[in-house]
Amino acid sequence: MAVEDFRAGPNAARFELISDIPNGTPVALVGSPQIRSEWRDGEVVRVYASGEIESLRSVQMAKPGRSWLVWSAVIVVGLGVVVFLLTTRRGK
Repeated sequence: MAVEDFRAGPNAARFELISDIPNGTPVALVGSPQIRSEWRDGEVVRVYASGEIESLRSVQMAKPGRSWLVWSAVIVVGLGVVVFLLTTRRGK
């Protein structure tokens, strides 16, 4: 795109594209370079490979269990025991 392809819109802070962008033109998303996108019918559309979509069909989402709570309690109790043993042995 060249500067000549844009004109100031009714709001001076906004520019309008006055030339057509062909469908299939690659689009780079600022801040998300890993997301493949292209221009289709006047809009930016994400592009996914068919293999990626097929692999997602087998993924099952599940809520995490409460094991994190149990492990957190074990860690806190374990640290408490270590601190207790270190403080009582230093006093002797």
